[in-house]
Amino acid sequence: MPDRKNLAKIHIAKRELGLSDTEYRRILRLCFGVSTSKDLREEEATDLLSLLRDMGWKPGNTRKRKGRVEND
Repeated sequence: MPDRKNLAKIHIAKRELGLSDTEYRRILRLCFGVSTSKDLREEEATDLLSLLRDMGWKPGNTRKRKGRVEND
């Protein structure tokens, strides 16, 4: 089972890529033979994250910083 950090990244990537649950589960089934990311081995989770990056996901800190002022 992947660690919590990688599971969180996987689900963030799924959301940010706009994958439906059906699309996401199809990827899991076809590429890894599982129906849920919790059933992946750690190395498979790493492979899935690489695949999601190849699909266009760009990991990064999307949290807004407190006190940050945006100028127009």
